Amino acid sequence: MAGGWWLVAGGWWLVAGGWWLVAGGWWLVVGGWWLVASGWWLVAGGWWLVAGGWTLF
Repeated sequence: MAGGWWLVAGGWWLVAGGWWLVAGGWWLVVGGWWLVASGWWLVAGGWWLVAGGWTLF
């Protein structure tokens, strides 16, 4: 009967692993949005730098 218990335990670990995979996927999506947002801020900062350079000269 010990084999049956190991099978049940393995099944639970499989389910837990699946949940972590889903959670990781959501974090990847959120991280991707932050990356895009940061990229836009970087571009905006670059434009301000260019504009500042023009006004300086």
